Amino acid sequence: MKTSDFSIFIQAFMAMFAILNPILAATIFVSMTEGMDAKQARKEALKASIVIVVILTGAAFGGTYILKFLGIPLSAFEAAGGLIILMMGMHMLGGKTTTVQHRTTHGTPTQEGDSIIVPFAMPIMAGPGAITTIIALTSRATTDWQYTLSLIAIASMILIVVIVLFLSGYIGKHIKPGVQEIIMRFMGLVLMAIGAQMILEGIIEFSTNTLGTK
Repeated sequence: MKTSDFSIFIQAFMAMFAILNPILAATIFVSMTEGMDAKQARKEALKASIVIVVILTGAAFGGTYILKFLGIPLSAFEAAGGLIILMMGMHMLGGKTTTVQHRTTHGTPTQEGDSIIVPFAMPIMAGPGAITTIIALTSRATTDWQYTLSLIAIASMILIVVIVLFLSGYIGKHIKPGVQEIIMRFMGLVLMAIGAQMILEGIIEFSTNTLGTK
């Protein structure tokens, strides 16, 4: 594996780790399933996992084709995706959950278990931030091998999230709020760096392609 290819894998994995944030996801899931017995909690974890896998897998395999169909240059989308990731990182660096990715429900309460699908599975986990990141990461690949590495990194992170959801009861009890905040801030810094790089690469590629056609 070439160094450049390895860096693509690491960047894709870290970007997905920072956005999906499995540790924070575990604590949110625990709070949403509070009062449920272990069997019911596992059932809700399965429901959430299925929705998350379907949405993010669809983004990974179909995202670039949608962009081509709409006539949106990959470089422009990469720059736009990098801007969103940068904004998310800024929120997280400040110790806040980003409004691009997270929201809470208001108004009348939903039936038991409904909140596991909306808003937990979507958009807290498989939200616009995660979808945009996946499309941007896969669109950056210049070879089939790089595309495969990006998919492996994305799939690995999704698998970790699924495992974490099923172990959330144990994880949530052993991670203190202070540790969660430290992790969030660090992941925010990682996202900002990745977002900035994607913006610059998108602008350079777009400028090169534009000048090259003139």
